Amino acid sequence: MLVGTQISVPNVDWQQNQKGLIFFLKKDCAFCTTSALFYRQVIEEAQQRNVKWLAILPDPLDVGREFDGKR
Repeated sequence: MLVGTQISVPNVDWQQNQKGLIFFLKKDCAFCTTSALFYRQVIEEAQQRNVKWLAILPDPLDVGREFDGKR
C-alpha cells in the first residue's frame, strides 16, 4: 500500500475524525507481539489527546478482540 492510499473500512467514517491512527496487526506476527506494550502506550496517549485509533487484523473478529500481544 502506498502512502496516501485511501482505504475503505466498514462502519468507519473517516470524515468524522480529524486525527487517527491505524494499526495493521496479526496475531502470530513476532513483530506485533514484541511491540504490543509500545502499541498499548501509543493507544493510551492517543486516547488522552482525543485521537481515534483502529486496529486492522486479518484474523477473525473474536481472535482480534482477544489479541493482547502476550504469548
